Amino acid sequence: MATDTANRTMAARPRPGARPEAAARFRPGRAAVVVGIALVLAAALLAQAVTGALAGRQPLMAAQLPVPNGAADEQVAMIRHTAAVMSGLDPQEAARQARPLALRALAHDPLAPRAIAIAALATEDSAARRAILDAGTAINRRDLLLQGLTLEDRAARNDYRGTIETLDALLRVHPEQRDLMFPLLLQALAQDAAVPEFVRFLDGSSVWHRTFLRHAAGQAEVLPNLGAFRLASRLDDAPFDRNLVIGLVAQGELDLAYRVYNRATGKQIGPLAPGPIDWSTELPPFDWQFPSQRGMRVNPQPENDRIELYVRGGQGGVIARKLVRNPRADFAIRVNENISPPGAVSDLRLRLRCPGSGIWLFDRAFADGAQTFAIDLPPADCRFLSLEIHARAWSGQPPIQGTIDRLEIIAAN
Repeated sequence: MATDTANRTMAARPRPGARPEAAARFRPGRAAVVVGIALVLAAALLAQAVTGALAGRQPLMAAQLPVPNGAADEQVAMIRHTAAVMSGLDPQEAARQARPLALRALAHDPLAPRAIAIAALATEDSAARRAILDAGTAINRRDLLLQGLTLEDRAARNDYRGTIETLDALLRVHPEQRDLMFPLLLQALAQDAAVPEFVRFLDGSSVWHRTFLRHAAGQAEVLPNLGAFRLASRLDDAPFDRNLVIGLVAQGELDLAYRVYNRATGKQIGPLAPGPIDWSTELPPFDWQFPSQRGMRVNPQPENDRIELYVRGGQGGVIARKLVRNPRADFAIRVNENISPPGAVSDLRLRLRCPGSGIWLFDRAFADGAQTFAIDLPPADCRFLSLEIHARAWSGQPPIQGTIDRLEIIAAN
């Protein structure tokens, strides 16, 4: 009861930076969904475990020999259980029919994992079944059937720690099962109370940890909890951080995205103040994001504090973008460029807007040489500004190419 109370308390606690509708979306009925997926997963694992049993060499003959053979008895128990299930019998009733053989196998080989699994599945009392599964898991964390039944039991009890621990054990030795198991992990990650357990187990010590996190960063419904995970985790993975920050920004979770950026890079972004803006691309969009598409590319030149650009005729769009803090005051941006062909510089524009808004707060074409763009007071309710440089090379015209020096913030006159 204490655990249930604690879980309810953690699930009900509001999460900083999370949208109320996102939190509400996952609380009702989630336990049923998790259990449902666990049942499907357990069934799939059972089918795969049975494949090995059916492939054994003459287990029926070996089981009939006068010499005790626990492995053969275990194989036959699995074959009989599978045949009963395939004929339409309930898996638990099929396990009861195979139980005598499973018990005989355990008498000769107390560590036989599938015999333990069948004995557990045949047991009606949930506490007794749990005791058998716990004992079996303590001695074998590799068998798919045994771990699948353990997973089903723990998911049914909303035991997030046990569920993730079981999945971790399975994926360490059976990484090929990730397509079956990642959906269950995503459902668990959608629960606020499960986040600390993800922090506990996903520490980068297994290859599947990073694979799952990169996959999860592409699932919009778990991004707020994934952000909370990243703030508490020491796991360092640049592709995961990049996808997570970009995803959170796309959802409008700018404050949480910035906290993840700060956690990942150790850098803080203060309000715009006089001084240069370097061309760092470490973690967009709080650092610069450049295109890498055919016909339009930008290459940073850190040694010269500039970027080199190329836009082919008929191409155009954003060639540089980053988020900056709103200074909540008038300011100016100084730009110095070296663009060819002559006159093409007017096809470059400096633009500012609130993230997610299609309304430009500032939109002005470049002019030859050094120039200063004076920008009036941005809206106070816009905490960050999207600073963008756009370019357009017209069809039939030579490509736009050249360099742009670092932008520089200067005090407004």
